[in-house]
Amino acid sequence: MQADPLDQLHSIRFRKPGLGSKSVLNPDQEKDFSRFLINALGSDVFVISTGLGLDVYYSHQQDCSAFITKNLWLFQETEIKGDIVIVSEENHGRDVLDYFGTVVNTLVDYPLLLLSCCKKFMRQYQATPHKSRLHLLLYSAFQFHMQALITDAKIPYLEKIKKLLSQSKALNFETLGDHDNLVNKLRKSQNLN
Repeated sequence: MQADPLDQLHSIRFRKPGLGSKSVLNPDQEKDFSRFLINALGSDVFVISTGLGLDVYYSHQQDCSAFITKNLWLFQETEIKGDIVIVSEENHGRDVLDYFGTVVNTLVDYPLLLLSCCKKFMRQYQATPHKSRLHLLLYSAFQFHMQALITDAKIPYLEKIKKLLSQSKALNFETLGDHDNLVNKLRKSQNLN
């Protein structure tokens, strides 16, 4: 029996204490940290800062959260290395997709942040020349959650987000309805790597 690819999914969020606190990493540090993790763990890594924290999604046979946490400080500015960065949440397996949906749904309460994160997510996805299985899975989960919010008219900046999604050169996964469909897409995408 083939192992469930979702069993290899992991996510970890880093956050500084306090509401509206500064980012964990600036944009250049975030790119460097992402490249470092890709070199260390393989291409199935996605790093993104939101107003909620720095999220690291990755697919690996082992939980590498301790490794990621241990190496984050290397990429922080010298003057803020003493600041407290907390790990606010780790998820593994199918819980990663549930968590990803929770992040999207939480951002709905912060309209400008949601719009900014949508743009950033789409930019990062489109700028990735070789989409890994993880990139395809996260994009499909993102689009699935956005489509559900659009359908229910529960999303601020509805027209702007629809335009972002329609202008996307990414694959169209509108028919996704649950984790089983996501797993099927992930298995099919394995031939891309």
